[in-house]
Amino acid sequence: MIFRRQKLFDHNELYKIMNSLKDIETSTGQKKGQIKAILYLLQTNLDEFKNEVDKSYELLRIGEKTDLSKMIEETLSDPFRSIFNVSSKIDKEVRDIVNRITIGYFKSIKKSTISQVYQNKSHRNDLYYAIVLEEDSIENRSMVFDFFDSYEQLDIAERFPVFFQFVPAELTGKLKHMEKVTLE
Repeated sequence: MIFRRQKLFDHNELYKIMNSLKDIETSTGQKKGQIKAILYLLQTNLDEFKNEVDKSYELLRIGEKTDLSKMIEETLSDPFRSIFNVSSKIDKEVRDIVNRITIGYFKSIKKSTISQVYQNKSHRNDLYYAIVLEEDSIENRSMVFDFFDSYEQLDIAERFPVFFQFVPAELTGKLKHMEKVTLE
């Protein structure tokens, strides 16, 4: 057996470890608070949904239909269309979330890196961005590439691809179907 002699902690190392443990405890406390908040919101939404179900049931007994009972009826009469509609709504929501995260990243690096961002507003692909850099340099391009490289590693990137290109400021007037993104 081989044993390696280990040095005991000095006071500075012990202090650093204790501080990092406090950070972990704080982080755990914050996560616990976030979980409680999410559970509360779920409980509230479930209570509201239960009230809607109860109301729909009672009204259906006297021949009246609520939006919920109409939706259930449509689902029963054409389940494939219903699944397609739900899938389309989910896709739209996910695309919107990806767009907000992307624009949020642009906002976070805007001060020193990005001058302007334009977003495609055609129906074909709204996750296409034209980026005008403050200074067209390798460093500034790298800041943008870092985000998109990270995104490309996610499974979602295949279903919701994000495209971008760097554009000189003098060509922004020629961008068709593009809308300027507010970065402030």
